[in-house]
Amino acid sequence: VAAPTQVPGNFLTLEDGQATLSATLDYQGQTYVGESILVVLPKQPTYLEMAPTYQQIIQGGAFRFQAIRHYSNNSTEDVSDQVSWISSDPLVAEVSSAFEPGLVRGVSVGSAVITAVDKGGLSVQGNVNIVAPALQSITVYPADSDLSVGLNQRFTAIGLYDDESQLDLSDQVLWQSSNQTVAEVLGGEPQGQVVTLSVGAAQITARLQGISGSANLAVTPAAPLRLTVAPAASTLQTGETKALIAVLTFTDNSAIAVTEQVTWLSTNAAVVSVGNSPVSAGQVLALSEGSSEIQAHYQGQLTGQAMVEVVAPRPTSIAVTPPTPSVGLGAMGYFTATAIFSDGRETDVT
Repeated sequence: VAAPTQVPGNFLTLEDGQATLSATLDYQGQTYVGESILVVLPKQPTYLEMAPTYQQIIQGGAFRFQAIRHYSNNSTEDVSDQVSWISSDPLVAEVSSAFEPGLVRGVSVGSAVITAVDKGGLSVQGNVNIVAPALQSITVYPADSDLSVGLNQRFTAIGLYDDESQLDLSDQVLWQSSNQTVAEVLGGEPQGQVVTLSVGAAQITARLQGISGSANLAVTPAAPLRLTVAPAASTLQTGETKALIAVLTFTDNSAIAVTEQVTWLSTNAAVVSVGNSPVSAGQVLALSEGSSEIQAHYQGQLTGQAMVEVVAPRPTSIAVTPPTPSVGLGAMGYFTATAIFSDGRETDVT
């Protein structure tokens, strides 16, 4: 309950209770004893302290306050999980009492008073100021690009804030090209769209609130983009021929005929054949009824297709023989009708 200290007559109270204190004196051969009763009362709460008393929190961030109870014996105790926590404006700063006692979350920009109240009625207040995160840097993605003339690419600007959060700022930043003859930033949606115009190099920069980030863009000559076979669909009669052409379109929308530079292929050679020699490149010949896809392959990179349907030959004319007969009165005249088909075949259809 109480223990003597090195200072005569002083005792250190250790816990509540009662103790008998005695003083002994030996004088001229006799011993004298005096006693006193020491009653140690339980420690009493005197006040609450909040630590810290002020805190600035970034919007979306959080900070945990402590509630410390002071006692009459100068001892202290962390009672953060024993008090009730109250925010003067939960729309600015909300505070938890249950799951994470004393944890304050910044909801919106502004100020609020945080109060802690214990069951004995002691209370203490602290202040919080919620501020918007400050933009620290902008990174543009992709950082390095190689594009052919005529192609478009969208760049993305990612902002890093002082609370270590990241945000896509592509629709908020000002986009600029360091060389508008090489690459131009397009207006409208989506933001960050860049079109390449000529061979060269340019830096694509995103700026916001005095902070900027850049990406490097290298523009190379126009490259083959697609291969088209024309006409895309044809109907032929057996025996007929038709010339197909292959057109190569580049990334800058220019186009050239490459009929003799491609490799031609018929997926159904029994129905349609196609030539590959310099004089017959792209020439198809209808062999039998059916259909076939005609493919043109350019340097193993691009493929174009066309469909050819082959139908039975049709009669083109009918010849009647003899053409100018002379028949006597009352005599019989015999005639023959011959159908001539598109493939040159003739059939007696009398």
